[in-house]
Formats: sequence, structure tokens, C-alpha cells
Amino acid sequence: MLQNIVYQKLLPFDTVIIDTWYAVNNLMGYIDSRDKIYFCPFKTNRLVDDTFGVPEYWIVDYLALGGRRYIGNPKQPTISVYYLVDGEYQVNLFRGSDHIISPTFPELNLTAEQIFQAGRSQNQL
Repeated sequence: MLQNIVYQKLLPFDTVIIDTWYAVNNLMGYIDSRDKIYFCPFKTNRLVDDTFGVPEYWIVDYLALGGRRYIGNPKQPTISVYYLVDGEYQVNLFRGSDHIISPTFPELNLTAEQIFQAGRSQNQL
């Protein structure tokens, strides 16, 4: 379907919003290879773990699209840093002027807002 929209109908687009149910590796690779921005809001009814045991991963939700369960109430732009402890992921949430704490990158000296601002600057190019 995505190829049909892109190549046959020549519909220009910059951003893809996709349900996590459909966010499989080959589709996400296809979207990413076209240099498109994509959003996959995490749903509470998805128990899929495709992290393959990586020690740390981040979810940067700069539009505050995630559920309140994941980004808090009131909803606001949030960086979730998940890190593996004894086979289970723990999470720390960072917003605004919070300094990001990363077990993988302990020297990192950035706030959540600095990361959000960098993303906004990239989107204006």
C-alpha cells in the first residue's frame, strides 16, 4: 500500500504515523530508507518485545502522543530511557530541563529540552 501511494499516485509526504501493530522490521526499514519521519505511538495492548535484549533504548516522544501511562499526566514531551536490569527493562522519564541519565552513556550532558530542540531544528531544514 505504501509503495502504491509513493510511486503510482505520486502523493508527496514527509511523515508517517503508524500503529505499532504494523511496525514490522521490513516496513519500518522501507519508511526509514525513504528518509521519512515516522511516529509509532505505543499502545497499552501491545505486548511485543523486539528489543532483542539490547542493554538500553530510548523513546523520544516530542509530540506527547504516548499514553498517560507512559508519559505522565498532564501529557508533555518526554524521553523514556529503558535499561536492562536482570532481564527486565526499567524506565526513567525525562522532561523539560531534566538532565538525561543514561547507564550506557554516563558522560552524556544533555537535557530533554535540548534533544527536543535539536529535533525541531532538523524538521525546519
